[in-house]
Amino acid sequence: EPLTVGKSLVVAPSWDEGPFSKDRRLIRIDPAMSFGTGHHATTRMCLEALEAFMDQWSEQHGPMVLDVGTGTGILAISAAALGAQQVVAIDIDPEACEAAVKNLALNEGTGRVQVLQGGVDILGFDIRFDLILANLDAKGLCAFFATLPMFLASGGCAICSGILIEQEEGVTAATRSSRLQIVARRAEGDWLCLRLMAEEGEKDII
Repeated sequence: EPLTVGKSLVVAPSWDEGPFSKDRRLIRIDPAMSFGTGHHATTRMCLEALEAFMDQWSEQHGPMVLDVGTGTGILAISAAALGAQQVVAIDIDPEACEAAVKNLALNEGTGRVQVLQGGVDILGFDIRFDLILANLDAKGLCAFFATLPMFLASGGCAICSGILIEQEEGVTAATRSSRLQIVARRAEGDWLCLRLMAEEGEKDII
């Protein structure tokens, strides 16, 4: 079913003809084996945090965005729709990359999105991102935290979800050991969404 998210997004499959509100950006996502239609709390919280980040973005050009574990591509496509300058979407699963490419073709303005199969090691360290999106599981996130700061631009942040509340203590310990600071925390049901920075920051609500 179509899903309204945040203040400005509506997510719907390609076969749904609407009508949709003209006040919202339409994101077309066809369900597949890959994760991410917006209906799960973790994806929804990431989308809302992404929207809030873009609302606060003050630079003339849009931010550089990295989407780790892109799945259907929903976060990458939404980032482009909300004004990202460039989005790199990566996933180790070839079926996920195929699904993301197919969904890109359903949406306008996604020429700024590049889908790559592999982990963060395929990126090199010559590019920095203003925003990193990572909707993974807690184990995957904790493994990623060690290298995450290397990909962040100065003052950049990461939005991370896929964390069960019962896993929060372990995830928090992993952020500390990687010199990341949790600057925002949001819970919905059994799930958490965190915003991280490599620099000092004041805690806030996503």
